[in-house]
Amino acid sequence: MAMRGNDMQAEARPGSVNRRANFWARFIFGAIGVFIVWFFVIRPNSVELSMAQQEQLLGLAREQLIASVAGEDLIDIYLPDLSDRILRDGAAFVSLIVDGTLRGCMIDQFEPHEPLVANVLRNVQLAVRSDERFVAIEESEIEKVRIKISVVYDIETLRFDSSDDLEDRLTPFVDGVILSIGEQLATYLPSIWETFPDPDEFLSQLSIKAGWGADRWKAEPYPAVQIYSVFAFGEPE
Repeated sequence: MAMRGNDMQAEARPGSVNRRANFWARFIFGAIGVFIVWFFVIRPNSVELSMAQQEQLLGLAREQLIASVAGEDLIDIYLPDLSDRILRDGAAFVSLIVDGTLRGCMIDQFEPHEPLVANVLRNVQLAVRSDERFVAIEESEIEKVRIKISVVYDIETLRFDSSDDLEDRLTPFVDGVILSIGEQLATYLPSIWETFPDPDEFLSQLSIKAGWGADRWKAEPYPAVQIYSVFAFGEPE
């Protein structure tokens, strides 16, 4: 009779079973929702690469360097062998350094527009063939070349009221900076703050790089200004 009474009591309170089922349903759907947000929103936007991913990308960049110096086209890549991270859209500077001296540095676009690995290989080729600021790298120098990759992210247009206001809005050693007037533009990576740590000098040198006078960034109408961050890594010295 006691068992029957308990059974009847359970049957008289079906809502308790429904609440328990609803709790687990909400928990499961909530967990799925968190995973979807992480996988499709947070995870793809991450710019950091693991050491293994960095090594894979640098290895391919070196293959492209050898091919480009030899006058060959973009190398073939086997997609199944590549990390998912370097197949996501990205944009990156490629810098070529020989004996501590820059010998080429290129980026084709600042906004992500193609798989990161394809963008890096393209910019290796551009740095070898199209950077007219430097003497072309020769085959005998390939072993001395050190490749540095700087993945660009968080591009932001700055709003400012004066040249002093612009200086105040910059974060030295963190911000990469783009100055542009119409089709003319110039940029410095965050690492250039080590050479020009004063914002006034930094912006003046950037103006000169763009082909303007040193004080052009101070004159109205002001150049358009964008800032960005980078995730940088490279081959060991």
